[in-house]
This record gives sequence, C-alpha cells and structure tokens, in this order.
Amino acid sequence: MTEHRLNALHASSPLGFLAGLGTLVVAARRQELGDVRLAWETAPPHPARLWATTPDPASLAKAVFDGLMDQSSPLPENVTGTRGFKELTLVGCRKQFDKLTGSNAALLAAMVSDATKEEKPVRGPLVMTGGPQDFTAEVKKLRAAVKKAGAEALRTALFGPWQYEDGHPLGFDPLMERQHAYLGAKPERDTRRVPGAVLLAITALELLPLYPAASRGGITNVLFHDRHWETMSWPVWENPLDLDSIASLLSVRREWRDGSPSQGGIIAEFAAERKDAGKEGSRYSVLRQARRLS
Repeated sequence: MTEHRLNALHASSPLGFLAGLGTLVVAARRQELGDVRLAWETAPPHPARLWATTPDPASLAKAVFDGLMDQSSPLPENVTGTRGFKELTLVGCRKQFDKLTGSNAALLAAMVSDATKEEKPVRGPLVMTGGPQDFTAEVKKLRAAVKKAGAEALRTALFGPWQYEDGHPLGFDPLMERQHAYLGAKPERDTRRVPGAVLLAITALELLPLYPAASRGGITNVLFHDRHWETMSWPVWENPLDLDSIASLLSVRREWRDGSPSQGGIIAEFAAERKDAGKEGSRYSVLRQARRLS
C-alpha cells in the first residue's frame, strides 16, 4: 500500500474534512485501490493521508475521477426518483426508499428524512441550497464541470493548489463567506468554488445518513448534535481507518478533559457554525470557518 498525503484536504476546514471523507467513499468502491484507509497528519492544518495500492498521485486522481463519473454509483441526482429535488414529496420519498437498496438508500437518507407529518420530507443539514437553487440539479452541473476538466480537476483538488472557478460552492467553502465580506458585489453574483473538492464533499453524504434525535425536526446526522443544527463538529484521527471504522468513530460522542481526548487515536476536534446567508426568498446556508475545540 502507498501512503498518499493529500495536501489540499485539511481536517481543520469543513470543506477539507468532508472532501477527505468523500475521497475515501469513492476510493472504497474502486477494487484496483485495494483496502483503502484514511487518517490525518498530527500537525495543523491536518492534511489527509490516504492509503491505497495506486503508486502515484496521478493514478490516484484518475481512479477517484473514474469513481465520481461512474453512473452505477450512488449519486444525489439519481436517488431521489424525481426530475428535481424540490419536487420530492413525502409520499414520493417513502416510495423511493422502498425501491433503493444499500448505499443508494443511505445517500437519500443523508439528503432527506421522512420523519415528518408535512407534505415534503425534511432536508438534512448539509443540503444547503435555497431559493431558486435545486440541490440535485446543482450537483449534476458540478459533476459535468468536473467531467469536462478531467482527472486534473481531482489531482489539484486532492494535492493542490486549489483552482477556483465560477460556480456556487453549495455552502461547503467558508472562504467564500470571508471573501464576500470584502466585496461590493452580492454573493450570488460572485460565487467561486473548487469543483473537485465540493463534489467530493457532497459524496461524503453517503457516510452521514440522518437518524431520529432530539434535534431540529427530530432528526440529525452524526456531525450535528445541537437542536437547531447551528454547529457541525468532527474529530481528527491519526490511525489509518477503513470506511466502516470511520462510520463507527463518527457516531460516538466524545468527552474532553484538560484538552486531552478520551479515545486513543483522536488528536483534535473541530467545529464550524452553520449559518443562513442570502436574502429573503433566496436564503441558503453556509459553513463558516472552523474553530478548534481541543
């Protein structure tokens, strides 16, 4: 196995952390990559470390690119069963769950929950489009942009330097909120993103299905523990873990005493606020810059 240091994916950033998870999700589907593992560097900003059989960055980027383009894989734009995400009704959602199996159902469960009496299912905290935007339509456009750019878009997303292009980051990139604070233009008129990184972050949703909890709408996922989905928090670990082990790790609530982790292998924990942005009628949510909890 070769250890790849993914210098552009930092666990100290919500986008970097989610993109790291998404990379593992995609890599785990590719048999040619072997028994893949993910960990993070102990030193800030905690870049990702991925173990795979592929020998070099170019071949890893190509394998991840092929995985993202594989239409047989779970894709947000395919699992809803409707032409548009906004059109998904509660009845339609439940019928769709009956049709799906395995990872496809897990992905849909990360996007919406049918634990409601309303006419429409409840959108998850990481589905952050709003107003005229349609989540699955935006993801489809994003995937098309990555396809056009080819494997190079994944090489720079994983190893850097990040290449920003026109397009909405769908709330995943805190840099955009900071940038808009210094610009005269409205955010919707000056949106930039790293397509490969954002698409990998969206792919991580498969690992983060919603479940009943004492939170907003009675549902949450493992990264949001507060009632109003105001904060996303996540651990950083130094031991190489596979997909199932990471899913278990994320589901465990951690206690910190005197700045030290209560579990071996966890070296830090970060949190990022999830805040509303935009104007009335076209509001969407964004993740803000992370802060270190311990």
